[in-house]
This record gives sequence, structure tokens and C-alpha cells, in this order.
Amino acid sequence: MATVQKPILGALEELRILKKKYGEYIFNQALTQLRSERIERGRPNRKRPSKGTLAKLRERQGHICPICGDPLLVYGIQVDHINPNIMDEKRFNSIDNLQLVHTSCNLKKAAKTIGRQTKYLGKTVVEILKGGQA
Repeated sequence: MATVQKPILGALEELRILKKKYGEYIFNQALTQLRSERIERGRPNRKRPSKGTLAKLRERQGHICPICGDPLLVYGIQVDHINPNIMDEKRFNSIDNLQLVHTSCNLKKAAKTIGRQTKYLGKTVVEILKGGQA
């Protein structure tokens, strides 16, 4: 375990030096960029659902946001990936992994893992994976 700790501590020290050298703002911007690149590299492409798919989602959910339970209006809604961590593009963009939610609800969810969603939303894994399905 000590051999694992030394490289980590060395890397942390290097990060502290870079932060001091370039300043907190530039350092944080660089970290944000690195995180973004790491996430985008492995994530499948998001595809805009057809109008027919959107209508099916609305009907399946009974025009209700599965996150907050309030009615979905014509405006202020987004298509959300129920499980944003699926790596297969076909399954990622399938209707079974999509739900319509309020923009504000989607921003609160913010691509959390299923485990974090259960804690944040107070729902079980099954409830989250079912989305708006009855």
C-alpha cells in the first residue's frame, strides 16, 4: 500500500506546485477542461429523438416529470438519459433510456450515477431505471 501512496502523494504535490505557479483561477479552468475531455472521450453521442419518440415518451409518462412528479408543459422540458453511464450508443439513445423532464429537474440531476441519483431523488434504482413508465 505504501508504494501506491507515494505516487499519489507525489502527484498531489505536483498539482499544488502548478496551482501556486499559475494561480487558482487558471488551475481550476485547466481541471475543468481535463474533466470535460475525460467525460466526452468515453460518452456516446447524444441523438435528438424524433417527434414520434417524443410523443411516445409524453404518453408513457402521462405528461408527468418522473423526477418531481409535476405536469410537463409544452415549454421548459428536456430529454434526459435515465442512465447517462451506458457506453453502448444504441442502448444509450434507446427510448427505454430516455425520459422527458423539466429543464430545472434535469439540471439538478446533472448526470449523476444511478447510486447518487437514488440518494438525491430519494427513489430506488428500479424506480429511476423505470423512469416515467407506469
